[in-house]
Amino acid sequence: MNKIAVIFCTWQRIERLTKTLRMLSEQSHEFDLHIWNNNYDSAEELKEILINANMQANVVDSRNNIGGIGRFFLAEEVHELYDKIVFIDDDQDFDSDLILEMDKQHSPKTVCSWSSWKINSKFEDKTRIIAGGNVDYCGTGGMILDASAFTNINLLIPPTEFMFVEDLWLSCVLKYESNFQLRGIPLNIRMTDDGKNQYESLYEIKNVFWDFLKVKYGIANKKPLV
Repeated sequence: MNKIAVIFCTWQRIERLTKTLRMLSEQSHEFDLHIWNNNYDSAEELKEILINANMQANVVDSRNNIGGIGRFFLAEEVHELYDKIVFIDDDQDFDSDLILEMDKQHSPKTVCSWSSWKINSKFEDKTRIIAGGNVDYCGTGGMILDASAFTNINLLIPPTEFMFVEDLWLSCVLKYESNFQLRGIPLNIRMTDDGKNQYESLYEIKNVFWDFLKVKYGIANKKPLV
């Protein structure tokens, strides 16, 4: 069995959903699609877009915008049905072999991400690792990991003030609690610059959260996994 779930969140890019679904429909690796919709008002439009695209998906329409952690709730709900979970973002363009390439480069007990970084001191002081390495932080957009990661219920309960920094929380919970290795994988993913990316607005809070996590997990005193 090599069953893969592809999960992504949507909020304010409903107009891009048709393109995302087209790219997914062209994938050479089989998968099941799951969508967490953070914009309840767009639920009917989302349903119509799926019908027009002839795509089947398990959709959760959230009455509140809970950000990217919604994908973790979906992953926890379905993880027993799959071997691996793939996360993408709705502002990414990719080729028809994306899921196949992710699957080929993944190894057990590993979080593999297209956006993988070694943090030197502050979160803002980091170095991207394109391939391999034992990194500190993996972005969720363009990530593959064992579905068993979601047996750790702590992934669903970050500190309230840092709920929208779910990628940094996942990185540390899995690395320091579940003994996963984090590493980079080279993928042909292109970002869409539509002015709706929340990354910059979250940058300062990521600095604060990283300082919090360094204390919580004693990161400065831990030796990296071999």
